[in-house]
Amino acid sequence: MLVQCRIQPSSIEGLGCFAAQDIVLGQSVWTFDPRFDVVLDPKVIPTFPPNIRAAIDRYAFIDDQERVVFCADEGKYFNHADDPNTRKDPSGTTWIACRFIKAGEEITCDYGELKPVDII
Repeated sequence: MLVQCRIQPSSIEGLGCFAAQDIVLGQSVWTFDPRFDVVLDPKVIPTFPPNIRAAIDRYAFIDDQERVVFCADEGKYFNHADDPNTRKDPSGTTWIACRFIKAGEEITCDYGELKPVDII
């Protein structure tokens, strides 16, 4: 995460990622960082125990470079919104605020911009 945030119960689904600071339009909110985020080999996913596969199914996605990415930070708690307050930038590896996000507001994205891992 590139902004201060906290995880708390969400009215959208389970837990959500909430801004702990004001975030301005166009500000980078999350970016893939290979030093921290995990890229999984799709061939080994079936070898994991069921509970790990369930976590991968819930929290991982296939990025624009066709990597299976498991967020290691609060970004995995972004919930879907039909009118999200973040979107992917043209690089496909960074999420930016598409409007002002007030401290305390849930950070959301459009799951339609993500490829789910279960399509592998």
